[in-house]
Amino acid sequence: MYKYSKKALITDLLFLLVLLYLIVFVDVDIIYKVVLVAVAAMIVRDNLKEMQATFELAGDKMIVRRKDKVVREIKYKDMKYLTITRKNKKWVVIADDDKILFTIKPKIESYEKMVSDLIRLNQSNKKMEVHDYIKRTYKDQ
Repeated sequence: MYKYSKKALITDLLFLLVLLYLIVFVDVDIIYKVVLVAVAAMIVRDNLKEMQATFELAGDKMIVRRKDKVVREIKYKDMKYLTITRKNKKWVVIADDDKILFTIKPKIESYEKMVSDLIRLNQSNKKMEVHDYIKRTYKDQ
């Protein structure tokens, strides 16, 4: 079972503190403060969701949970591509022909092992293509 790292959660909270400082102590127009409050509210909401989220690689699917509720199930047979993003080579994307199913980011604790386990569990899936960079980087984690 995998979850978001404490470092990522603390970084988000530090950014939230900076926003709150700007809202309270910096004298700007009220419109800017309203926008900053909206951004701060979204960061709090996302951080609460990330604190409760867990990722599980089961026998035939990847399960994303929030507390005990299943948010997303991605079956291994639906995965067609395991690749990286253009801008950030550390982000691993699980996709099919139509859309991106899930993105594994470094915010997840021991995400390298998660990608390695995902490759290992999908060896029987012959239609899935794994990017060469991912094979070289994460296969032996």
